[in-house]
Amino acid sequence: MPDRTPFQHAAVRAGEWLVRTQISDVLDANRGRFIYARNLDSGYTERSTGWQTGFGLMACLSLHRLTGEQKYLDSAALALSYLRSLQILDGRNRRLFGAIREETPQSEWLHPRDALSAAWGMLAWHRATGERDALERAVFFADWMLTYAMCDGWPIATVNLGPGGRDTDDLLSSVQGGAILFLLDLWQATRDVRYYEAALRMSDYHVRHLLTEEGEVQVIIDPLGNNPGASSFEKWPQAWREMHRINDDFGGIALVDSFHTFRKPVYRQRVQAYARWVARAQLPNGGFLIPEAEVGSATAPIFLHQFATLAEPAEAVQARQVADRALARLLQHQQASSDPQVDGA
Repeated sequence: MPDRTPFQHAAVRAGEWLVRTQISDVLDANRGRFIYARNLDSGYTERSTGWQTGFGLMACLSLHRLTGEQKYLDSAALALSYLRSLQILDGRNRRLFGAIREETPQSEWLHPRDALSAAWGMLAWHRATGERDALERAVFFADWMLTYAMCDGWPIATVNLGPGGRDTDDLLSSVQGGAILFLLDLWQATRDVRYYEAALRMSDYHVRHLLTEEGEVQVIIDPLGNNPGASSFEKWPQAWREMHRINDDFGGIALVDSFHTFRKPVYRQRVQAYARWVARAQLPNGGFLIPEAEVGSATAPIFLHQFATLAEPAEAVQARQVADRALARLLQHQQASSDPQVDGA
């Protein structure tokens, strides 16, 4: 292996695991899916849904840029083929046209933020290869979401595609904040002002309702009042809500990008406050929250790296220190195993 940093070395090991465990059999309807989760004791394995496949695709594109190895581009292409199978392009029902099913081509529901990640993978493929079909599909999804999956200018939690599947859920969540980044990327690719304007509206909504002046993430809100009482949030488990305080699903990064794009001081002020909260939430071992939310070791450094592009010098130093501790903790989670389904994960 060429001379690389420990983090690049770890990324390549993880990439080799992704490629090795991806389904490639042309006769398998799961072709293109990665492993989402594997129980280390029982060996029980779950395959990637649309959003996980989309981010696996983007990871493989990153590894192709890093290594130049064709296998990562081939793996991304396989992932794209699965994402295509999830998208509804039947023009007989305009309410569904462009939507991306949650898990399989027979799923009858979706979380718009999850489906957006699948569309984001399509957009990433277009940006890497220039393929027009992938861009058109990302546009189809964006147009569907902005027409059929918004409440108060923000994506809702769940949409039923009928006749079965999960019920439509109009609760809103901070985890939708990453949609701003997708819309800004799509605007860059198309120069369609609709996506620019939607990103601006969502950025304003984010700082009004979902990221407080103290930098605390408000994970769930109920703008229509259709879910009265604390019991309405039981379908959003406490552990899930707590985890999403640190894994804000790229909402913080979105506000960094929004500040650079729209130059509104409030965006910068909120991400500065959020960066301070992230630092306070870090444990001595480099992880985050009590009990530890392991995903924070991966997601917080991504935010902090982007935050440094607008931070004051002292803030940038602290952000780097917090990120370094988190990344050191992340390396402790990588698996070394004789089991090829586990090694590198």
